[in-house]
Amino acid sequence: MKSFIESLYYGEISPCSMPVPNTKRYIEAQKELGKYETELLTKYLQ
Repeated sequence: MKSFIESLYYGEISPCSMPVPNTKRYIEAQKELGKYETELLTKYLQ
């Protein structure tokens, strides 16, 4: 049995093609994550 990492490496698992939850909580978390990512990039890549 292959490990998760091996399956990912050999393309047997494709995270981009996995379904994304469509809940209010998930959408809000994504927005918050984007806000923090933008803040970090702005602060450290100037």
